[in-house]
Amino acid sequence: LPCRFEIVQQNPTVIIDGAHNPDKLKFCADKLNEYIKNKKTKIHLIFALTNQKAAKECLSTFKQFNATIYPTRFLDASRKITWPSYIAAAAKQLGIKTSKFFLDPRDALQKALASATKNDIILITGSFYLCSELREHWISEDYMIENKTLFK
Repeated sequence: LPCRFEIVQQNPTVIIDGAHNPDKLKFCADKLNEYIKNKKTKIHLIFALTNQKAAKECLSTFKQFNATIYPTRFLDASRKITWPSYIAAAAKQLGIKTSKFFLDPRDALQKALASATKNDIILITGSFYLCSELREHWISEDYMIENKTLFK
C-alpha cells in the first residue's frame, strides 16, 4: 500500500509510513526493527503530526533507535498542525537527538538526505498529509492520480 512502510529509495533507504497515532507508530517501529535486523543503523526521522496528537506519546516508540528527528509540519492548510517546535521539545524531553525544526517539510527532507550516509534510513512518518506531500519527491502527482495512489 502507498505510504505504508513504502520503500521509495535505496542508499540511503527512504521509507514512507503514514502511521499517525501511538499504536500505528509502534507497529511502524516494530517493522523498522525487523527491517534493520538489530544493525546499528542511523535513523533520520522526518516527523509531523496533526494538532490532536500527543507528540511525546507518539515519539516515545522511536526512543529505542539511534535516531535524529527532523521536526516539521505538513502544508495542507485544511488541517491543524502540531507546531514543529513543540515536536522538537517533546523529542528533547525523551532524549531523542533533534535537528533544527522545519516549517517546510521539503527542507526537512533535503536536510535529512544531505545528512544521511548510504547505509542510513530516512523514515517519514507521523501523518498521511506529510507522507503524501513528500512522496511527490519520488513519485509525481500525475503518476499517483493515474495509478490511484494519491492520498491527499
